[in-house]
Amino acid sequence: MSQADTLPEDGLAPREEDGLGPHAEDAEDGLAPDDPIDSLRREVRAALDFTPDNAYAVRHLAYAVVQLAVVLAAFHATPRTVPWLVVWFVAFGLTQYRFYFLLHDLCHFALFRGRRTNLAWGRIVAGMLFNSFQSFTAVHTRHHREWGTTGDPGSPEYIVRFRGLGEVLLFFGLPVVGVVGRLEVIVWLPLKRALGLESRGVIVPGVETTSATFRVPKAEIATIVVLQGLLFVAVSGGGARPFDYLFFWCLPVLFVFVPLARLRMYLEHGPLDYAVSDYTGDNARRIARTHTSGFLTAPLFSYMNFRYHREHHLVPGLPSARLPEVYERFTRERLHPDDRAGTYLESLGRLLRLPRSGARPAAPSRSA
Repeated sequence: MSQADTLPEDGLAPREEDGLGPHAEDAEDGLAPDDPIDSLRREVRAALDFTPDNAYAVRHLAYAVVQLAVVLAAFHATPRTVPWLVVWFVAFGLTQYRFYFLLHDLCHFALFRGRRTNLAWGRIVAGMLFNSFQSFTAVHTRHHREWGTTGDPGSPEYIVRFRGLGEVLLFFGLPVVGVVGRLEVIVWLPLKRALGLESRGVIVPGVETTSATFRVPKAEIATIVVLQGLLFVAVSGGGARPFDYLFFWCLPVLFVFVPLARLRMYLEHGPLDYAVSDYTGDNARRIARTHTSGFLTAPLFSYMNFRYHREHHLVPGLPSARLPEVYERFTRERLHPDDRAGTYLESLGRLLRLPRSGARPAAPSRSA
């Protein structure tokens, strides 16, 4: 294996000539106040091997591919009745969602050992999900640099303040068409303003979706076109039912994949008790929540150890196979109490029970 095909020693920093800039570490925040983050990070780096496990990568890639193949085969084999069509609509969305977790590890160049292998598979998986690997990696890198502040492109999904269950349901129920290309800006943001959500205090003042312009490489554009062509053939039965591609591959992205991703992001980064953690006021802090049990919730929230989310933010370039070890050896007794939960369902229950609050918080600083 050539030097150009290997990762840096800590597994964190893709070289900048790819246009995929280095991943930044977290600012000093998030664990118990008496824990120096940099020291803990150095401790983890010194103790653990950052080399990705190719067997782990192949196994999870195979799981996702087999799931897609089974859903496709069953979709074409079952009667076209309404109940079955609903089942397959959801099943295709859940399958796309599973591929997201592969894309996440690939964008950290931490799934396979070789950089070129991560880059190649990253373009393939991103293309399957209507995305550019380069732009996805750039946005996700910014998330790691600025999570917990308004500089995070995902901050409108979790720096929010709810005053009751109705606002929770409204917030998570409406933006199902929100994150594909510019739809976030041209559909969801005007819609929330038109419905008065900002004036009612659902959205923290000053928080807007951040956007940037990326030059997508021609190779990635070609990859997206080819992959979507192949998926069109596979889903539509060789073109016999062309609208099946629209209804069972395109729309599940908007109505299954995106809502689950939004909800998961809030459960990992959003306040679940304003008296304990918030992004403003006396309890202001950056939140990255680990869920210690994945029982029954992986298909909806977390594959590939994604539930060890505080550990991932501590060492973003560590292969996900090693995240449980970070929790057991380094962070289990040092996490802030609100950065640990049992299951995602437990956190969902806490979200639905959020206390009403009449106070409208000020927007957190970028330097928080």
